[in-house]
Amino acid sequence: MLHQLMAAEGFVDAETIASAFKQGRKSLAPVQAVLAALYRMGLVSTSDGKSFAFRRAA
Repeated sequence: MLHQLMAAEGFVDAETIASAFKQGRKSLAPVQAVLAALYRMGLVSTSDGKSFAFRRAA
């Protein structure tokens, strides 16, 4: 999941990330939970709480 965020050019939503997993939409809730945790740790950024981007060091 973090790899998908790192490879993305911009913001990515949880549904896009979940669709890459074998279980698809069944994995949406866990993906959202992990994204929220990554946000709290400061590894990803979000402006609306729905789409996320990996925070790159300047």
